Amino acid sequence: SEKHEYMEIERRLELASLEPIEENNPGLAAALNILPGFGNVYLEQWGAFIGNLLLWPVSVVWGAPQAYIDAKTLNKQETLYFYKHGLGKDELAQKEGMAK
Repeated sequence: SEKHEYMEIERRLELASLEPIEENNPGLAAALNILPGFGNVYLEQWGAFIGNLLLWPVSVVWGAPQAYIDAKTLNKQETLYFYKHGLGKDELAQKEGMAK
């Protein structure tokens, strides 16, 4: 359900010439996770940080790609919340009203 909601918001943002929220840099999160769980600290994922720290250096195999994916997912969730329930809701509605 959230995936479909995000696709709809993404389409509406494109039509309104608005950008999605990108608070987390996926490349940075992945690069930081080469160190034991530092990408998870960047993303404020404390449980994953402890797990990756305890299993380092093997955790690099899954930690770096997972941090990249998690950063993208968190950005999508933040975009969805901001434009559906947060301060961006009015801005999106206003831009859509001007486009009509």
